[in-house]
Amino acid sequence: MGDTYRLLPRRPGGTSTSTWFMREMAQSVKDIIDGMDAHFVFFSMHPEQDDILGRRLAEQIGRSDRLTFVAGTLSPSMMMAAIGLTDLFIGMRLHSLIFAARSMVPMIALAYDPKVEYFMKDLGQEKCVLPLDRWSREHLLHLTQETWRQRSKIESEIATRLPDLQDRARKNAYVVTQFLLRNPKEV
Repeated sequence: MGDTYRLLPRRPGGTSTSTWFMREMAQSVKDIIDGMDAHFVFFSMHPEQDDILGRRLAEQIGRSDRLTFVAGTLSPSMMMAAIGLTDLFIGMRLHSLIFAARSMVPMIALAYDPKVEYFMKDLGQEKCVLPLDRWSREHLLHLTQETWRQRSKIESEIATRLPDLQDRARKNAYVVTQFLLRNPKEV
């Protein structure tokens, strides 16, 4: 398989990012399914990359009884509603984490980019971040188990911080709107 997953830097030692990522994530999902008696749902946020990855992951795991793949064809509001139905969310894409936060779903961020870490810090959830250099099945299973144990506390923490983040987002949208209204030729 070629290196189709472009979010991640090349792995040292010649292993392609896609090969490494698929191996680690497939085994992690199996560990979570078996170790926590979980049903895993893979949400595709970007169809051009995530649909391919999700289907390959589902094939590698081979547990159709415990794994559901949601293609990236849902509208944003439908995707947010679906993510809101989960009990715990593991995400890489910033928008998927925002959707989980809006629904106050405890989450784990697979941080491939500083923006993911900053968002989780703003949410008061830096303890639920797995940085790229610590991505492994052992670390992910441990963090998933710990997050599951702390889920009520995490939901409360998110509920406390969410209004401020929503306020800041509205202010940012207002500033951008005002700029565009004053500078229509800039668009």
